[in-house]
Amino acid sequence: MARVGERLELANVEILPGPEASSLVLRLAWRLRGAGAWGDTLFVHVLDGQGRWVAGADGDALGGLLPLVAWPNGGLVVDERLLSVEGLDPGEYRVTVGAYNRDSGRRYRAVDATGAAIADGEITVATTTLP
Repeated sequence: MARVGERLELANVEILPGPEASSLVLRLAWRLRGAGAWGDTLFVHVLDGQGRWVAGADGDALGGLLPLVAWPNGGLVVDERLLSVEGLDPGEYRVTVGAYNRDSGRRYRAVDATGAAIADGEITVATTTLP
């Protein structure tokens, strides 16, 4: 589906209804090829129609319990993120994911399945329209 940095692959994405009407669950399946680095972490962002951040869920997998450095080489890690969209104005929104180093703040480059670069390292995994 897409690759982040040299070793992290986004294998699958599912969007599920959240426990409340104003939320959704993003289920991300990631695979690490090689060793993760200390300080590397994931981001999930909700962007408005102008590309501005309006909500997000940054952090390590499994609610912060599984940092990238502890992921099994080649194993699949399924991470669920709960996103609240409560209070957002009606309109179209994009949900994006990626990875960065929390010490430097630097995002990792992302490429799609064809090897084409993805702007800002933000992989768009869904678009949604809020009424």
